[in-house]
Amino acid sequence: MKLMSLGDIVGKAPFKHGANYEAKIVSQNIFAEKDQKVAANYTVMPHAVYSYPQVAGVGLMEEQAQKMEIDYVLGVYPYMRTGMGRALHDEDGFMKVLADRKTRRIIGAHIIGTDASILIHELVVVMAAAGGDVEAVKNTIHIHPSLSEVVARAVNSISWEGKAPNYGKTLMERTTEQKI
Repeated sequence: MKLMSLGDIVGKAPFKHGANYEAKIVSQNIFAEKDQKVAANYTVMPHAVYSYPQVAGVGLMEEQAQKMEIDYVLGVYPYMRTGMGRALHDEDGFMKVLADRKTRRIIGAHIIGTDASILIHELVVVMAAAGGDVEAVKNTIHIHPSLSEVVARAVNSISWEGKAPNYGKTLMERTTEQKI
């Protein structure tokens, strides 16, 4: 007898959507032949915080990429540099994308701002279905004006030479400077 588990008890992705994903894997493995069983892959597990502003992410954070000694580059783009960002007056919203310099694959993405939990899904799909290929985003037509332009522009702002454009201090930088 083999014990299978899913959800919070696994300790990998303590989210409802993580448990749904694990349930899919467990059910596939229950009925699969021994050589067709699959392991759960948590590298593209999105997360979100439904606060104001919303926060969402997928993949690696900078600190993780540094610890793994990945040669990465950044793309950063503020909401206010898009038509919809200005229309919504989202002065603090921004997106940051991490890409592996050698493979030109997206390895992480993080968003703070309006509808971050929705916008992150474009990068989830790119990372899961297109292996993180930045060209998958670059070759996609994004509606104007829409917040999805933040995703396209963050990816397009990746500087393969290593420096992302400076659009002033982000909400994160301003928050960490404040004394609590």
